Amino acid sequence: MERSQRVRKKADTLSDCLLSSHRNFRDDVVEQNARCPNQGSSSPRALVELIFDGVIVPVLNEEIMAEYRNVLARPKFHLTEEIVEDVIADMTERGVFVDAETLEWDLPDAKDRVFYEVVMEERKSEDAYLVTGNLRHFPVKPFVVTPREMLDIIIEDAQEWDN
Repeated sequence: MERSQRVRKKADTLSDCLLSSHRNFRDDVVEQNARCPNQGSSSPRALVELIFDGVIVPVLNEEIMAEYRNVLARPKFHLTEEIVEDVIADMTERGVFVDAETLEWDLPDAKDRVFYEVVMEERKSEDAYLVTGNLRHFPVKPFVVTPREMLDIIIEDAQEWDN
């Protein structure tokens, strides 16, 4: 089975796992119609598939990648080491690595700071979003969104491209 097929096979589990760890995404050029992949699936799953399809690009750094590796390896997700490594490899290939400056934000969980910092750094040159299942861990900003809100942004952008 090809690497991307192995990864997609676990997309539901992966999306839950990655969402629990928070994700940051940069909206890349959207050149498809406004249909979401696998309509009827969860928003986190759709976002994971959009990463694999290259529609959105995760904004990363080494600390975030280490966190993803640790989260994916948790026993509750039942992922093999091979799948974890496949996901990490795909994220590395598809992601934008950002060296962010340390920000002095007082967040409820200090470990969340790195996610905010890379998004703020990327926003200096590109549209970037921090996608999270826990909005109250971050400042109220239009670029801090839920997975569903991120999908709505992508759909809206795709509709604009079609017009």
